[in-house]
Amino acid sequence: PNVLAVLEDACEAAGFAPTVSFEARSYQEAQAMVAVGMGIALEPQLSLYSLRDDISVITAVSPTPPARSIVLARRGGERPSPAGAAMGRILVEAGRAWEATQS
Repeated sequence: PNVLAVLEDACEAAGFAPTVSFEARSYQEAQAMVAVGMGIALEPQLSLYSLRDDISVITAVSPTPPARSIVLARRGGERPSPAGAAMGRILVEAGRAWEATQS
């Protein structure tokens, strides 16, 4: 789903419908809009690596925060190189290990 759909689903789960006046093209742009008082933003935690110091972050938006799927993709019809295959195994293993910590 797109970002707006994730926002709408999260708000619906919280019992309200958001009023969206602006859409940012980047997380930094969204943070700038928040900083000048244009509203609030919903961003994934990983986007906060370059958090502005003039905004505040609320990390727990709900008991079940929105989640996104991360997939591993490669070109069809081709066999991955040994390095590509090894990286695929590492990523799948890391994903499973992280997922085990979330339950």
